[in-house]
Amino acid sequence: MNEKRLNNHPLILLWLAIYPALLYYAILYIASTLCLYIVVYGLKAEMTLSIQAVVLLISSIVTIPFIFQLYASDRNGGQGMMVYFHEHKPSVSKEKIINCILASVAIILIGFSFNNIISMTPLIQMSKGYATASENLYGGSLAVILLRSGLFVPILEELTFRGVILFRMEVRLNKWWALGISTILFALMHMNIVQMPYALILGVGLGLIAIRVQHVYASIVAHMAVNIFTVLRVSFGWWDNLADNSVSSWLISIGTLLIGIGVLIYFMKERHVGDNSDTISKSE
Repeated sequence: MNEKRLNNHPLILLWLAIYPALLYYAILYIASTLCLYIVVYGLKAEMTLSIQAVVLLISSIVTIPFIFQLYASDRNGGQGMMVYFHEHKPSVSKEKIINCILASVAIILIGFSFNNIISMTPLIQMSKGYATASENLYGGSLAVILLRSGLFVPILEELTFRGVILFRMEVRLNKWWALGISTILFALMHMNIVQMPYALILGVGLGLIAIRVQHVYASIVAHMAVNIFTVLRVSFGWWDNLADNSVSSWLISIGTLLIGIGVLIYFMKERHVGDNSDTISKSE
């Protein structure tokens, strides 16, 4: 009883929710700073957008093992990454494949439509932070952008915000509080008025997916799918006419959003969701 009271103290809950995000940023910042130092002072190279994109990619890769260690410790009674890999062998099943397909379709449709809607509002013109973020995101080669935004960043963000923060809060509070806390932190992490509402909507969807299967594999795949789709769309100018503020653009975007929500609702319905052997430790 004392342990439960301690774990549910507001300050304890606040710390357990915030410090994984702080750890994420601290390691990412240290890794990127070291990489920049090596490039500028070691290799004597000029810092271009392409090199900066590679630095961000390397920093994301370096950060993943630290966050995964935290995730594995939470999910495996504090025993860490090596025990987790020993006891939880990766597996593929029909149910997991279906989960990943449904989750990806739902999040792609929601992300696609909400991107259109945001583009038809004054938010983009109002946000200098978004312009900087876009320049950094699309400054490198397409291969580097896809590796970072389409592969490693989704793994890192899902482990942090759904794998650690959401599941920690779900154990101590309930799934709705957990969803709200993890989603708000995920949105605030994007730090500009264009990406924050987009991240808020996607965060709800990704959080619901993780709650439904009690694992992060489906939300990781869905996050990868929507990021890859968005990068390719921006890079090749796919369906730019659907963000021209016309009546048809609004109708198509809203219709697509409703379809995406419908797929997500179907995903959330009671059905077999695969054999997820992870258990969440209540002993932190």
